[in-house]
Amino acid sequence: MEVYQIRVFLEVARHLSFTEAADVLNLTQPAVSAKIKSLEIELGTPLFHRLGRKIQLTDVGIFLLENGPKLIDIENDLLREIDRVKKGKSGILKIGCTSEIANGWLPKKLFNYRQQYPELQTQCSIYNSAEMLYRAIVNQEIDVGFSEISFQMWQKSRPMQ
Repeated sequence: MEVYQIRVFLEVARHLSFTEAADVLNLTQPAVSAKIKSLEIELGTPLFHRLGRKIQLTDVGIFLLENGPKLIDIENDLLREIDRVKKGKSGILKIGCTSEIANGWLPKKLFNYRQQYPELQTQCSIYNSAEMLYRAIVNQEIDVGFSEISFQMWQKSRPMQ
């Protein structure tokens, strides 16, 4: 069963008309009929009593009309959350830092960040050295790392020019 089939069904059920639903959905009437027929075959039961040019909901059709919107809401919530994750407003941000940073400025910055992006979870790991932190970044164990790196280590990690 596809969510789109449910959307088509809901329009037909609201209007009790394949033609009116087709107009609302910008589909042809045969396309709407095919979607409904496919859904009925998949569910193994008719959703409408067809009475000449009129239709009425069956008991299963009434049940689907009452509960189908929940599925649409779930799909909308899911798509909204996926969009938030894609835009970096949701998900998990894995942060690594040395103990000096963890005991210094980072907690206040993380607090402010969490207030700005409450849906974004943060995981903070503390590393004993900048070198261990660097390895965690290279191995993609964390997304970002903060350290009070020494000038010698910075120079050593820079690509040769």
